Amino acid sequence: MGTVTVDGRGQLVVPREARDALNIQAGDRFVVFGNERRRSLHLVSADYFDSFADMLLSRSSRLERLARDLRGMSWGEGPEEDEGAGEGAGARSTDGDASRSTPDAGRPKE
Repeated sequence: MGTVTVDGRGQLVVPREARDALNIQAGDRFVVFGNERRRSLHLVSADYFDSFADMLLSRSSRLERLARDLRGMSWGEGPEEDEGAGEGAGARSTDGDASRSTPDAGRPKE
């Protein structure tokens, strides 16, 4: 989308092609991430970042509740609330055949 040069005040201009393609307007805010080893900058729309952070925080609180529930359970119990955990999550096999869970199960022995 173009190249830029950092000026003496540390500023750079986003190339017109990038602004047009990404609909970047004057006054739009971005979160800046950097990778020192690669000497790279990454810009993320502040609005998108805020939405993403809200989603992570929401899921984080659900995961914390699930972790608390799991810590308080014995192996035969299920979670008190269904927080969308997949069926069989945390379940153990009841057929007594532990070999099914190993990667070599079903392979002939050498």
